[in-house]
Amino acid sequence: MLNVLKPNGAITKHIKNLLTVLGLSIAVSACQIWPTEPTSSKNTNQTIIAHKSGFGGTGKTGTENTKIAANSGFGGTGKTASNSGFGGTGIIGTITKFGSIWVNGIEVEYNNDVKVSSNVSAHETLQIGQQVIVETDIAKVRPWTENIYIFYPIAGQIETVSANQITVDGKLIYLNSQTQISKGIKLKVGNFVAINGYPDNNNHWLANRISHNPKALHIYQLAPDVSFSDQVHQLLIEITKPQLSALNNSFKGLPIAIIETRKKSESNQKYLLKAKIEKGEITQYDLLKYQSAINKLKQRFELNKIN
Repeated sequence: MLNVLKPNGAITKHIKNLLTVLGLSIAVSACQIWPTEPTSSKNTNQTIIAHKSGFGGTGKTGTENTKIAANSGFGGTGKTASNSGFGGTGIIGTITKFGSIWVNGIEVEYNNDVKVSSNVSAHETLQIGQQVIVETDIAKVRPWTENIYIFYPIAGQIETVSANQITVDGKLIYLNSQTQISKGIKLKVGNFVAINGYPDNNNHWLANRISHNPKALHIYQLAPDVSFSDQVHQLLIEITKPQLSALNNSFKGLPIAIIETRKKSESNQKYLLKAKIEKGEITQYDLLKYQSAINKLKQRFELNKIN
């Protein structure tokens, strides 16, 4: 017969104590399975840059730091803050739309009393299709300018007129469906006009806009002879191949290489010159196909506005 031992009172109490300790240990372990609340709400996809650093790699820093999203960079040049990155930028390009003015994929803001002038007139009105030169204020949190200069590469007298082209002072100028013609302009032989446009590799021009030439000036300038202040650390310039050599005369430092055009279809190709500049000297540049480059710039600019 199997004898069952009955524990005495001391043993029973000891067993109960062991079971209590074991139960508490299990309870503590079970609590540790659940994740704890994070101690910080920092976004690991953020980084820090100097507020006035502008174009990555220029060596400029400021005392004020700004947090930025890691994916808001200025294509291949480092990071730009959502409320900066385009301050201290020299921009040369075509006005494509208003809401301020959009040039090379960037919205540039200005006051109502902004100075607008040109190489044709001391006082101008902004219009779609004009080529403008602006310098954005490095101290502003958004692209901002106080002066807008309109550049007319051609101004003169109309010598011939046909369905889609005119000749002005011996220069053949093509018109297409995107060419804007200012109100009151009559394309007649003998009339004086000012042209915004770009040359192709055959020394012909495609007009963005045809404007008034009230002083009957004669102008032919392949590219603007421009000089930005030392506050400019980056350039965004709309340009074609024939203008590259002329632009080299405006800036010192690294010369811009002339492009070899291999295909006939590329004879009208426009480019975006995106460059770093220090005290008027180009230190680094990229020459990109214009339309795809400004599409990317516009997307990043819009993203920075949201962030």
